[in-house]
Amino acid sequence: MSLLASSMDWIDISAAVCPETAPIFADDPPVHFRWAKQIAKGDKDNLSAMDMGLHTLTHVDAPLHFVENGTTIDRIPVSKLIGPARVIAVDPSVDVIDAAELRKHDFAGSKRILFRTRASANNWLYDREFHKNYTGIAPDAAREFVKAGLELVGVDYLSAEQFEAKQAPTHKTLLENNVLIVEGLDLRNVAEGDYTLIVLPLKLAGREAAPARALLQHR
Repeated sequence: MSLLASSMDWIDISAAVCPETAPIFADDPPVHFRWAKQIAKGDKDNLSAMDMGLHTLTHVDAPLHFVENGTTIDRIPVSKLIGPARVIAVDPSVDVIDAAELRKHDFAGSKRILFRTRASANNWLYDREFHKNYTGIAPDAAREFVKAGLELVGVDYLSAEQFEAKQAPTHKTLLENNVLIVEGLDLRNVAEGDYTLIVLPLKLAGREAAPARALLQHR
């Protein structure tokens, strides 16, 4: 069956962007929508405009985010964003995904890994309050991902980096080795297991990241 032969069993793991509910990481720009034209006000059509940071909710980080002269979001290979992926469920009690935590899970042979953590259990992507105690990824785990030849790592909150981390070592380790980072995935209704993943970021020329639509299908 073709990859896109059926749309009935695709799981949308993108977080809906809503100014009233969207959590914003630290000092990132907030979300604003406005009507440029409205039928209710006599215009012939409805037309909206928006203002938000490129790292709002579900988005992809390209190497340029932390690598000087790194690859921009419009130039990353689409092949990295589409293909087999494994969802790993991390217990909500886990504060950080480090090498020791990784040893509890099987990701051998995987090219794309998505982590479901306490953020999914607590519905934090739809809580306007920003939660600093999300489950981040430690630098030693990032190094393990590079050794394993991963192409993409995804998380279910606004950053893969631990909030208190200095100099963003996890981001740098992954992005310097062309491992893409997908953040803000809605994995609340996704069971651990193997899937086909499609992540399509906006093709923004010269930018370090872009909002994305992300889908999973059971394999």
